[in-house]
Amino acid sequence: MVKGRRIATPQGERFNHYARKVRKISLDLLADTAGREPIWGAILPSLGDPILPFLRSATVEGSCTGSFLSRNILLLISPKIPKLAFRPSLHSPTGGAISDLFRSLCDRLQELEIFEAQLPRTAKLDFSLLQNHTRLHSLKIGSPSLTMDQIHPLTNYRRLTNLSLALPDMPSPSARLPLDTLLVLTVRGNWKTIEQAITSLSIPHTHTITLIPEIQSRHTRRKDDERRCLSALTSDRLSSLHTLRIKALAVDSVLSGWNGGPGTNKFVVQVDDPLTTFVRPLFALRHLRSVSFALSDISLPVISSNEYVALAIAWPIMEQFSLDIATAVSPAGLLVTLIALAEHCPCLRAARLPKLIIEDDAVEQVEAHCAKRKEGHGLQELVIGMIIAGREDPNPADLVACVFPRARFTCEFIARM
Repeated sequence: MVKGRRIATPQGERFNHYARKVRKISLDLLADTAGREPIWGAILPSLGDPILPFLRSATVEGSCTGSFLSRNILLLISPKIPKLAFRPSLHSPTGGAISDLFRSLCDRLQELEIFEAQLPRTAKLDFSLLQNHTRLHSLKIGSPSLTMDQIHPLTNYRRLTNLSLALPDMPSPSARLPLDTLLVLTVRGNWKTIEQAITSLSIPHTHTITLIPEIQSRHTRRKDDERRCLSALTSDRLSSLHTLRIKALAVDSVLSGWNGGPGTNKFVVQVDDPLTTFVRPLFALRHLRSVSFALSDISLPVISSNEYVALAIAWPIMEQFSLDIATAVSPAGLLVTLIALAEHCPCLRAARLPKLIIEDDAVEQVEAHCAKRKEGHGLQELVIGMIIAGREDPNPADLVACVFPRARFTCEFIARM
């Protein structure tokens, strides 16, 4: 029997004891194929509400079919959970069941702080249902059919500070969306879609932007779209921007679904020009303090030390810099690259570089640099993927220590030639 919200049997007491320990749950929305309610359909209503009173995070995924789900699955989710991920199956037959379940979730969960929705093409959710969730500050949305006009209700979210969008090819929005409280923005799609998203949002206080452009192949690369997209970041409307991350993805099917397909975890950018040609529009952002590129290539040429010097000069107050290029033959700069970073970026505190080569006169250059600087640079962490040195060259760690005496230095591989 049920006493209050507890099951008054020895087995029930044990269940309640462990139910109070559950903090995270994943619910798979699988309906009974024979049309009968699963056994949980009879058990759940007898367990009390909420069944898991101290739940902090829930993921709802699977096929939104079967009336059992809308009536009983919510009983497993405490009304006070702060984090919810809603991922109905990409193969759900209709969007109606998804919309109904979403409405039920919004009605029940009034203390949401973080919400993620990964939706199939058939689903079109009414995001105005979330605008009264006064604690909601982080939102992640992706759908092959999502448009900027559909997310217009976000303008009424009073505490939204973090927004992540995965967008397909789409028409330009009918009006600009003001998001005055937004601080962090992530946009995934092709270059043109990303540019449209950036230009359609009014985000005067956003300080961190992550771009995840998806490129199908080297033959689909459009340099004009890249240039326009990166140029959009230099708008006066983004005067608060100080952190920029670009993670270019090679995919077999662009935005076939948020969950992705083969190849969606590969970092790639198809670039036929030097890196500085690709990022040159960003040189206008001299106030950037953190810059990160996660790239790979088909035909990216070797990055010369001049490339690194140009980057260092462009962003003089940079505090963090990361360049990851995941290729079998990654680009390399000379050790003088470190000297350029030390001379032009006095505020730099953390850096990651893919590969460096110790040139013949490296020792003389390092000694000349150290003679000019009475105090050592304040860099605290330096990671280099690979260093190529001659057999008679000094220990690379010693050369690095001369330029960055305070840095914790890590090199993943040192090759002696």
